[in-house]
Amino acid sequence: MGRLSKHCNLCVFVIVVFVVVVVVMVVIVVVVAVVVVDIVVVVVVAVLVVIAVVVVVVVVVVVVVVFVVVVFVVVVFVVAVVVVVVVVVVVVVFLLMLLLLFLLFFWLFLLLLLSLLLLFSLLLVLSLLLLLWLLLLLLLL
Repeated sequence: MGRLSKHCNLCVFVIVVFVVVVVVMVVIVVVVAVVVVDIVVVVVVAVLVVIAVVVVVVVVVVVVVVFVVVVFVVVVFVVAVVVVVVVVVVVVVFLLMLLLLFLLFFWLFLLLLLSLLLLFSLLLVLSLLLLLWLLLLLLLL
């Protein structure tokens, strides 16, 4: 009976050691699994945060670029309209000045012609008067 008792004690010891080893292995596996899951969760959260930051930066850059392009296009359009209006006003004023200058010179030319005509008519009248005076002098002699 003593031998059987020793054998049973050995079996119980082996079973207890086996159970302890299994429990320790399960605890190690659970701890490793929790650590791995924590690492995976941290990595996934970090990746999601990086993706969110990249998306926000891209959206902000796109909005800023679109805003700058729209402002640039509006400014260029406004500047182009102002330049066109200024050019049209300058051309119209220049043409009006040319027209006024032409009219002024036209009227001056007409006045010059009229004065020349008056001068020639005055000379004609004076020459006729001189001719009449000479004729009268000839008749009196």
